[in-house]
Amino acid sequence: WTADTFQIKTTVAGGYGNIGLVQDANGQVGIGETAPSELLHVSKASGDASIRVDASGTSNDSKIKLRQGGNDVGMDLVFDGGTDYFYIQNHLGTNHISVKHDNGNVGIGGTSLNQKLEVYGTNTYIVADGTGNRGLLFRKSQSDRWAIGNHGSNNNFYIYDYLSSSQ
Repeated sequence: WTADTFQIKTTVAGGYGNIGLVQDANGQVGIGETAPSELLHVSKASGDASIRVDASGTSNDSKIKLRQGGNDVGMDLVFDGGTDYFYIQNHLGTNHISVKHDNGNVGIGGTSLNQKLEVYGTNTYIVADGTGNRGLLFRKSQSDRWAIGNHGSNNNFYIYDYLSSSQ
């Protein structure tokens, strides 16, 4: 115990050992950290540091809720134990980005994922914006690539063999 700091330490023969948990005078909490620099600061002396959120049962969700300004508007990081999907969703529970746990398929605006990337919604666009060439590249291997896009030199639309740049 020190002035303006609350500490929990491990017990060892003859006294106290490592500090396990600290709350400083500013209300910042350190786990494995004696001088927390954030509201929650987790540190590990060696190896990976991780935080685990574990829901009981197979149908319950594990969530981290991110909110701003004390209101309930924000985003959630959710692992749905019933479907084995990871979601980034709004505070109302609408899934914006979904990742299927067993195969890594990703969905934007959808949750029934059968392909590596699926995009759903009304007036849905994939935007490739910037200078130079812009478009989508389809590749089976390094030697088998095709592109669809806008060629920056003359602003024309092309479907072309990307490897040889023949249009």
